Amino acid sequence: MTAARPRDVPPNDAPPDRVWHHSTPEGRLSIATFRFLKRALVPPFYVVAIPDSDHGTRSDLQRMRDAAKGQISGQLDFDVIQAPGLARKLELKRGRNKPTEHQQKTIADLTACGLPPIIAWSLSDVLDGLEAVGFRFLPNVVTTLLHMQAQLNGWDRLAAGVKDGSITRKRAARPRSTSTVSVAQARRLGLWNP
Repeated sequence: MTAARPRDVPPNDAPPDRVWHHSTPEGRLSIATFRFLKRALVPPFYVVAIPDSDHGTRSDLQRMRDAAKGQISGQLDFDVIQAPGLARKLELKRGRNKPTEHQQKTIADLTACGLPPIIAWSLSDVLDGLEAVGFRFLPNVVTTLLHMQAQLNGWDRLAAGVKDGSITRKRAARPRSTSTVSVAQARRLGLWNP
């Protein structure tokens, strides 16, 4: 009997189908960064992505409730923690993207607390920033970095091709289950006679 795979771990290096579809370049960098850190940091460590903004889906009342619970704008993308006691916030940017006004306040507050966050525009920036403050990586970190960078480049090319129309991705046919038969099919097959 095989052990069950945790729900948050992809079965291989391939992204789950359409994981980045409709995402931004920064979103694709976030996926690559998470996978890179999970594969490259020396254990024990803790890496978590902080949920993105709601993009206008919450009501004003829900925003007030969230603010009362301590949820504020300007959160950075990742918390990265490694024993013994190393901790940094990580903000990812791509292209001409810059930290928002709320993120700049968060960066200033964290810097005042003695934990300046790392702002990264690439996977190499993530590695350099974390190494500079003392995070430890496995010996194959360069190979892992190159692998994840190649995947990110492929996702970017695919996204650009889909966007400009040079690549059309058809949805795969859904596999038909043999265990379920509709009432109409059962009647046709003579399996259901009420």
